[in-house]
Amino acid sequence: MRSVMGVGRGTVPALAAAVLALAGLPPAWAGGAKWSSTNLQYLYGTRYELGDDTRSIVTLEHANGWKYGDNFFFVDITNPDRDGSDTGTEYYGEISPRLSFGKMTGRDLSFGIVRDLLITTTVEIGDAGSGFHNYLYGLAADLALPGFAFFQVNWYVRNEVTFGTDLGRQVTLVWGAPFSLGQVDFLFEGFLDYAY
Repeated sequence: MRSVMGVGRGTVPALAAAVLALAGLPPAWAGGAKWSSTNLQYLYGTRYELGDDTRSIVTLEHANGWKYGDNFFFVDITNPDRDGSDTGTEYYGEISPRLSFGKMTGRDLSFGIVRDLLITTTVEIGDAGSGFHNYLYGLAADLALPGFAFFQVNWYVRNEVTFGTDLGRQVTLVWGAPFSLGQVDFLFEGFLDYAY
């Protein structure tokens, strides 16, 4: 559910502060987390075709499962080492809570390859001077596919508030597939966003 995009420049990392504050709250805010995963990433690359030719990105990412669903959020801080130039620091993040129909009703809603059906939402937030934000809401299915620890299909109505465009649609796939090479275990995880 993560998108890579530049969204302007800002001097106050309000988004980063908000996400860090949420991450520090006790598990009760989410009904008691049953599992969670948090990581910090640093990426550096050159020869980008869009935007700055060279950039670095620090990402804070968190996911958890709780009594009635799951949550995911991340914040990207692009070029955290730059200040006061045309290629200054940029912030972008997404918060994606989902509510499980099966968990809320206490019923097993699985059928075929479908594990559960959910209400899915996402807020996209950037620090551009216009107060960049988009709201996405819709339905999701968690699937039981061979070789995958998890596989999600999220169907969204896309409300691009900042751009004032008509409502659009988006499909987001999210997956995690464990595998081993010798004695070492790995997890191939990723996402695909298709907006139309």
